[in-house]
Amino acid sequence: MRLLEVAALQTQEAALTGESAAVRKSVDAQIADAAALGDRFTMAYKGTLVVHGRARGVVAATAWIPNSGRIAQLLHGAEEGKTPLQNGWRVSEKCWAIVVLALCAVIFVTGVLRGEPVLLMLLTAISLAVAAIPRRCRRW
Repeated sequence: MRLLEVAALQTQEAALTGESAAVRKSVDAQIADAAALGDRFTMAYKGTLVVHGRARGVVAATAWIPNSGRIAQLLHGAEEGKTPLQNGWRVSEKCWAIVVLALCAVIFVTGVLRGEPVLLMLLTAISLAVAAIPRRCRRW
């Protein structure tokens, strides 16, 4: 909305610009529409909050044209990918699972060679593997 009359108007534009401080609006500023979003002091936007004052204005754009619509459109087209940290965790989880399975095999073989019952050692190795391998690793 293009502001025509302003009486000590301040708006919270954190949803658009990320700034937490309220922005003082004015009809005097001669800032072009090509200026950065936070520098347009003669405009008020949908999704922002009036924290002080009052104003009158005329609607300049609606629907997908305003900045909140552009942000929504960009978010709608974005793909959800894995972050490098998530990829790194995936690799370390697989390595951990392989180490645990190898340790379980060593425990099983050692127990059988010592004369323990095979079924008991198999159950011990399986229960150790289930307890030690993270749940996310069991899917691969």
